[in-house]
Amino acid sequence: DENPLVPRLLRTKDRVRLKKYSYILTTQSYSLFRNAFFQNPDQAKGEEEASGARSFVSGHEELMMDEQKRQVTFEGELPEDLSKESMYSQSFNYVSRLGTAVGNLRYFDHHEGQVNYRIFVEGYPIFSQSSKGKMAVKIGHGSNGASTQIRIETSMDTVQVPIPSDEEVELPSTLEIENNLAAVGLDLDKVQSFIIGYTWQDIDGVNKLVALTPEWFVKYDNTWYPATQLMQGNLEMEAS
Repeated sequence: DENPLVPRLLRTKDRVRLKKYSYILTTQSYSLFRNAFFQNPDQAKGEEEASGARSFVSGHEELMMDEQKRQVTFEGELPEDLSKESMYSQSFNYVSRLGTAVGNLRYFDHHEGQVNYRIFVEGYPIFSQSSKGKMAVKIGHGSNGASTQIRIETSMDTVQVPIPSDEEVELPSTLEIENNLAAVGLDLDKVQSFIIGYTWQDIDGVNKLVALTPEWFVKYDNTWYPATQLMQGNLEMEAS
């Protein structure tokens, strides 16, 4: 299910130098997601959970905000008028309503009914250990089979304002990476794509800053991994 829209870099023989960035962290309000995702936002009733999470419900739609994990989850039935649309149009209908509030969200890839959007900075997608910088939209049929269900997972946190750094990172060529993968015994036939992305890292002790560091990611057997991890032969932690 490869799609020509997937941003990918062809193999490189040369090393690549890219800047590091710090970005100011922004936390989005629950009202942004409520207004974007519910068919009738005004009818969505909110309540505080004991855990500190907040939820909104309207008919078959529910939005959950987990303050501790910084996660947003929305589940509902796809509106009738979207039922004949493509998966991309269906998912983009929700994503586009967020406007620019969550940063530069763009289509990234899809797999098994899930369409993934990522925030792009400087033309490169963001990856993180906790799905920050990503919006996953899953579309499928409910248990009764009659209606189309939609589930959206994203983060309350986003980055928008860059603080450029003078520090640069030198990345290996994809040729070096492939040689390394072969050396640790990985099957190069399962390597589907290489892409440079920026890894999101909250800066310890600084509440409102995120460090974004460029690195290679490899799509191996339908899963994205940081190249540095794959080069150690480690398939445990996928990049989210």
